[in-house]
Amino acid sequence: MALMKIGREKRDKIGRTNLIERRASEISSLLPAELELVHAIRTDDASGIESYWHNRFKAKNTKGEWFTLSLDDIRAFKKLKFI
Repeated sequence: MALMKIGREKRDKIGRTNLIERRASEISSLLPAELELVHAIRTDDASGIESYWHNRFKAKNTKGEWFTLSLDDIRAFKKLKFI
């Protein structure tokens, strides 16, 4: 489970993956800027945790797994290390 940000843009991606660096590289190749890992959560329920965060931030969803999150939203996400 990871939260990534596109360069200095106000766009954040919340998604699940087992290989964060590889996934970031794959996505970055399709974008005009590098993806930066903001925070990762280790979990044995990636699907459930992803659904939780997508639902929690659904009002801030821009498309698919992309969101425009505030600093408070990011702080809330970063409070969790393992679920």
